[in-house]
Amino acid sequence: MFAASGRPVLKIGIDFGTTYSAVAHALRYPNDASLDKIPGCLPLTSLRNVLFDGASQVRTQLAWHPGDQEWLWGNEVDEPIQDKDVLESSRITMIKLGLDMSDEMSDVRTRISNQLADLPADCNQPSVQDLITIYLNRLFSYAKTKIAQAYQRPGLFDVFETAYVECAICVPALWTQPMVQLMISAAENAGIPNPIPISEPEAAATFIRQEEMETSTQLEEGSAGPTGTTDPFLVVDAGGGTTDFITYDVEIHDGRYKMVEGVRGTGSVPGKFCGSALLDEDFRDDFATFQRNNMPDFLEDLGKPNTWEAQNEILKTAVEDFEKAKKRFNGSSTDPRRRKMIIHIPGIRERPGKGVGVGRIIIPT
Repeated sequence: MFAASGRPVLKIGIDFGTTYSAVAHALRYPNDASLDKIPGCLPLTSLRNVLFDGASQVRTQLAWHPGDQEWLWGNEVDEPIQDKDVLESSRITMIKLGLDMSDEMSDVRTRISNQLADLPADCNQPSVQDLITIYLNRLFSYAKTKIAQAYQRPGLFDVFETAYVECAICVPALWTQPMVQLMISAAENAGIPNPIPISEPEAAATFIRQEEMETSTQLEEGSAGPTGTTDPFLVVDAGGGTTDFITYDVEIHDGRYKMVEGVRGTGSVPGKFCGSALLDEDFRDDFATFQRNNMPDFLEDLGKPNTWEAQNEILKTAVEDFEKAKKRFNGSSTDPRRRKMIIHIPGIRERPGKGVGVGRIIIPT
């Protein structure tokens, strides 16, 4: 928990996600009494989130800005694309999945490879691992500034010079060791100190279990005993690129606990690559086909010319609304409004035979 020198320890958690990324941190001094309840573990009340424009997460995306000759990351990407200083086709997303060599990710790898091939020579033709290094470098540099500010007090230390720093970085549960090593290498090249991999569902399980322990008297009452195993529990981790269902047991030895996977995942379940980002990709493909069949009508309704830019603007509007609509959708709800998938395209006219209402498209479910 603490360096041998008795220095405080700064622990940083990095959730490098398929669609969004986040960073949290906690600082602890030696002999801190708050560590007594669950030995060796930081209390959750000590955790702080790094905020990105007021939000606890930031988009996992990059784009090369040809005018400024630099990489844009996260929220920096959107405005130049809206201003048409950067092409929409230059937006590179789902870069983490580019390390996944499974057959299921072949389409994602191909798309990213094509985007990389289209980049100008002045950006040094990066590989997928280079892209991850670039993104993690920007993410950590931003987070490092915010973390230093969080612990800054008049006349006090620079936390990164004084504390021992450890960084945990989340990786998909079913990634092979070579994939994990590529991620850790990218993190090291990005300047992240002492990166330690942890599986995404294990990170979630650890957080949830510790929260339960901090708010219960289980350890004091000894319901699991100083040594024993608690009841297993299920973690459902529905992310941008993968969805994992994993059971965990909590083994307690002399008051310390560790997470143990109850039933080892095999990755053999069909559809294991079914994260929200891939759902967005499928919708984009389906809507693009629907749009091509109805393009003259849509463009006429909106008073737009039949250009690639106008077509892409409609597609972008539909995908953005789908990202909101899918969060509201519930096929088993008693509320009929939540059983419908409605995509809003302001300005289009009603065409009942095609599932098109005034300013909206109703998708069969």
